[in-house]
Amino acid sequence: MSRYEGYGDAIFVNTVAWHYGELHQKKIIVGTNHPLIYKHNKWVKVFPIKGEKAIFRFARLLRLLGFKVNHTNMTYQNELKQTPQIMNALAKKCGLNIEINQPKIFLTDKEKHYTFTNTNKPWIAIQSSGRKDWTDNRNWVAERYQQVVDYLLPNFNVVQLGYPLDPPLKGTYDLRGQTQVRELFSVFNNVKLFVGQAGFLMHAAEAVGCQSVIIYGGFEWHASHGYKNQIPIESKVECAPCWQLICPYNKKCMDEISAEMVINSIKKSLK
Repeated sequence: MSRYEGYGDAIFVNTVAWHYGELHQKKIIVGTNHPLIYKHNKWVKVFPIKGEKAIFRFARLLRLLGFKVNHTNMTYQNELKQTPQIMNALAKKCGLNIEINQPKIFLTDKEKHYTFTNTNKPWIAIQSSGRKDWTDNRNWVAERYQQVVDYLLPNFNVVQLGYPLDPPLKGTYDLRGQTQVRELFSVFNNVKLFVGQAGFLMHAAEAVGCQSVIIYGGFEWHASHGYKNQIPIESKVECAPCWQLICPYNKKCMDEISAEMVINSIKKSLK
């Protein structure tokens, strides 16, 4: 198997590889640019050379030497036409006829713990943006995230996760750019709720069973994942889901989602 894209895609492949290994009782060589996601997955051996071309050449060489090689490039755009849930589409691509509704990450007991110094109130994690250079139309409005934080602060501590240049949210414990990849899973394992948008943090939260409120807008919909711990907020605009990197409509799907809508979803989740 190979997939050289974002962290979220690595979680998908890690999950499918584990199910494949469990069924066939054999290890899988995985080509990836995010090897830390696969750490402690007993059925995965990470390909030691980075780059998609390298693993294709390696597979071709093994075939020339007479070895039987079953290499699957874990893309899923075409497969979604038949199977709308991404991990199920990837599983079917690998010959697995199973239903998967939760991503997997394998943490040690030590990694499962994250210590917050302030424990006078429960903790909630939040982000203010995703990557702006990639699918910016998945990003909600930073000022509205601040309204959500202002609502939460009287009763909760709020930790902000994300990239260093994400808009800062006042009143939060700022961990932007200060956590290693696997540390993020530890944080989600020790908070009451995550509030954010579609992307890696959403998948990381679901992998450890963290409740979340996810602002999907119109880039993609909850049905692409079927995550059971989520309350999704979607915009049923005529162009959604678009899966487009650039929005020609000034992100109207995000603009119609108010802070009040997100706060109401938080109240529902916390009940």
